[in-house]
Amino acid sequence: RFLKKECSSPLAMVLAFAYFNFTPKHIQSPEFTSLCYWLLMVLLLCLWAYQRNRGKQYPVLAGLAMSALVLCYPTMLVLFAVCLIWFLTLRRETGEQETYPEQITLQKEKRKAAGLFAGTCVLAGMLFLAFLFIRGGAGEVLCNIPNILSDASHTQNFLQLWKHHIVQLWDMLKLTLPLIIILQVGRPVLDKKNRYGSAILSILLAVQMVWGIYQFHTIVKVNFMVFFPILLQLFVIGWYAAVCFPQEREKKAAYRTCLLINLTAVFCIMSASNLDAVYSVSFLMPSVLFGFLMLKEAMLPDVGTEGAKADHTVTECAGAEKRELACRRMGKVVFALVLALFLIQLVTTRIFLVRFTSTQRKNLFEGYYQTQTGPLAGIRLGEFDYRQYEAKSAALTKYVSDDDVFLFVGCDMFLYSALQGAEIGTGNTISTPVFSDQLLHYYEKYPQRIPTVVFVDREYAADFSVVLLQEPFQSFMETYFDMDEPVTEGPVTVYFRK
Repeated sequence: RFLKKECSSPLAMVLAFAYFNFTPKHIQSPEFTSLCYWLLMVLLLCLWAYQRNRGKQYPVLAGLAMSALVLCYPTMLVLFAVCLIWFLTLRRETGEQETYPEQITLQKEKRKAAGLFAGTCVLAGMLFLAFLFIRGGAGEVLCNIPNILSDASHTQNFLQLWKHHIVQLWDMLKLTLPLIIILQVGRPVLDKKNRYGSAILSILLAVQMVWGIYQFHTIVKVNFMVFFPILLQLFVIGWYAAVCFPQEREKKAAYRTCLLINLTAVFCIMSASNLDAVYSVSFLMPSVLFGFLMLKEAMLPDVGTEGAKADHTVTECAGAEKRELACRRMGKVVFALVLALFLIQLVTTRIFLVRFTSTQRKNLFEGYYQTQTGPLAGIRLGEFDYRQYEAKSAALTKYVSDDDVFLFVGCDMFLYSALQGAEIGTGNTISTPVFSDQLLHYYEKYPQRIPTVVFVDREYAADFSVVLLQEPFQSFMETYFDMDEPVTEGPVTVYFRK
């Protein structure tokens, strides 16, 4: 509904189709990254609606979405602050000078909206904390705050992390960004009267199409992330069209809001996540879609009645007008081709490429084997994953009894779901585990959770045997387990309590 107000119904349908057929990690289940992706759009829709209509319900709904986003990524508290400033500094895009009484009324509206937004977030946060205290006990929750804030799998240095991100971002933009700079520097020469903007953007998009096809030609050799750099490149092109070319006032204001919220959210995600930048840029999809609207506005400013009239009077146009009309026609073709290519690549990635743990390369036409038992019964796996699953399931049945406490040193967390009566000997079952002093601190606090059987994965994603050679986990294993007589069972090594 929002897109139909901004563009034609066919274009709105295409962009909506693209949004609903994309998830940032190519995961089908509603895990936290997918929830973050959807909630971010809910937040944007609430802000856009308030920007246009000033309804009191929109700050409240935005506050609910914001509260849920913080649960996905705690660093989204930065986005909360940005949204609060947005409400307090929002301007009316009328183009008219406001009188003093109107300014006073507007300031009151801003403060009220900011109060509703912040109040909703605070109330939601208090309810969530109350739920935690009631369910887990206030003392227990408070004692575990240091462990929550020092998750061993997310302890990377902030500056080193962003240095790594910037290198990756440049690698994805190494052609698109220099080309934009060259075209913008050359605009005063190529387009002195700003009449051929459509041609300049057509050149940029044509090069991007070729570059996008080249990046995609290795699709049978890569994983699902092949599409994400293309998203970033289209995001930058959309931003260039919005900033450097004429745009409708209200539409540009909505794009600025989208840009502010989206970039802040991506910054929060990249600062909190232990994943590469190529993952995180996938969250730019809302701005990419809105960027297509900016491109259309810049390349086809007179589409409709005036364009139709121009088509009938082309023979009467002077040379400059003829060239301008030709540029606009070329822009229409190039825009349609880029949009079609974007959609084809998105759908191909979505259907053809299959996500597996550790981002292995898989596609729809490779061989798959259906599992018959355990928590993944009925799921089709690749040959390697199938052999791993069957071997580990058999080892679990053979060596772990209902009286045991089980620890798996690896990243195949399905084994914990396969346990019948045995206890889990770890504080979390995250798929990127770290076996450090945090785990030992957990055992000090809950000695009943010290495992009696330990499986060490030697093949899946990495050889986790090296963990046994690293302190403090090495000393822990030597203290509690018989390290001289382990049992090798398929891809795992089994250790038993002394």
